[in-house]
Amino acid sequence: MRCPCSARSPAPSVALRDRSRPASELIRKRPAPIGDDVEADVGGAMSAGLMGVLVQTGKYRSGQEKQLDPPPTFVA
Repeated sequence: MRCPCSARSPAPSVALRDRSRPASELIRKRPAPIGDDVEADVGGAMSAGLMGVLVQTGKYRSGQEKQLDPPPTFVA
């Protein structure tokens, strides 16, 4: 049963959508791999010449985006 209370926080999908809106504008015409693993997800994409979007969830640890050269196209 859902709480009718207006003080509820938005569903995770709504919050993620709102945070990722700048990224979606950036990659609208050019899809990019998205992941939380700096080396496998984002580094692999970037080394293949694609854009890479790093999400700060799961495997991500603060500051990992600084390990990549060039840095991720977008960090969310």
